[in-house]
Amino acid sequence: MGKKGESSILEEIRKVRFERIVAAKAVTRKTIKPPIKPLPPLTVEENRLLKVFHDNDPVIIGEISKARPDLGDISDKVEVTKLASAYTNAGVQALMVFVEPDFYMGNYSMIKKSRQVTDLPIIVKDFVVDPLQIVWANVQKAEAVVINASILSRDRVYKFAQIARSFKILPVIEVFTISDVEKLSGYHWEAVMVNNRDPYDFSHVIPDTSFALASTLPSEAVKISAEGVNSREYISLLHSVGYSAFVVGDDMLVDDNLEEKIKNLI
Repeated sequence: MGKKGESSILEEIRKVRFERIVAAKAVTRKTIKPPIKPLPPLTVEENRLLKVFHDNDPVIIGEISKARPDLGDISDKVEVTKLASAYTNAGVQALMVFVEPDFYMGNYSMIKKSRQVTDLPIIVKDFVVDPLQIVWANVQKAEAVVINASILSRDRVYKFAQIARSFKILPVIEVFTISDVEKLSGYHWEAVMVNNRDPYDFSHVIPDTSFALASTLPSEAVKISAEGVNSREYISLLHSVGYSAFVVGDDMLVDDNLEEKIKNLI
C-alpha cells in the first residue's frame, strides 16, 4: 500500500474522469437528481443480474477491457465481440465491460458490441463521478453499474446507488479498503465487490484483500471478488469465506486459449 501522503492512482483517475464529464455536461446540459423518496434495494424480479446471483453459486463474471494495469494498452489485441463470444461459450454468467476511456481505453459502445453476440447481463465498469454516467449505462440497457466507494463520499455513494435503482440498474459497490467499507454502514446493499488491486499502484495485486475484508462486508450483499482471481483453488478459498461471485480475465484477455482457461475455473 502507498505511504501517507502518496497520491492514489484512483484519485488520478477520478480527476481525469471528472474533467471529461464536466466537458460532456457542458454539451448535454442534462441534470439528473436522485429520487425524492428513498428507494429500497432492488429485487430479483426487478433486475436480471440480481436473479443470476440468486440462482447461481458461484457466479463467474468475464471481464472485457482494452487496457490493463499490468499489461498496458492491449486494444490492438482485444476484439470485444470475440471476447464476449468466448466468455459466453465458456459458460460465464455475466460480463463486466470497462468503459473508462483514458486509463482503460474503453467506451460505452463496447456494451452495444457485446450485445451483438451475447445476451448475458452486463456490468458497466466506469469510475462514476456524476449521474450522467449512470444515464449512459441505462441508454445501453446495462443491468448493473460499478460505483467505486474509494473516490466518493459516503453520501455520494448512496446518492448514485439511488439513481441507479431508479433505472432498475443494480449498483455494485466497489471497495478496496476497510475505510471504503465503512462508508456503507447504515444502508442496505445488493452487491459489494472487493478489488484486490493496490489502490496506490494498480500494477500490484494483493490477494489477501478479499480475505481481510470478507467479514466486514454487509451481510445481506452478494459478495464479489475481482482482480487476481485466476485459479479454481483461489475461488474455492474465497467461496469458503462468503464470496459467491468472481470477476475473471486479467492476463487471460490476450490468451488465445481464454475459453479453455475459463472453463477450467468453473
